[in-house]
Amino acid sequence: MDERRLKVLDAVVRAWTENGSNPDYTARQQESVRAAMPTLAQALDELVMELKNGHRGSQG
Repeated sequence: MDERRLKVLDAVVRAWTENGSNPDYTARQQESVRAAMPTLAQALDELVMELKNGHRGSQG
C-alpha cells in the first residue's frame, strides 16, 4: 500500500479512536455515528482492529 493511503488510513483510525480534549463529546459523536450509520461504524471498528493486529504493513 502506498504512503498516501497509509496516511489516510492512520488519520481515519485516529479520528475514530482518539478522544481529543473532550472525551465525553467524542463518545457522544461516536454513538451518533453508530446510531445513524451502523454499517459505517462497524467498518471503522473492523478497520481499527485490522490495523491494530498488524495488517498495516511497515510504517516510516
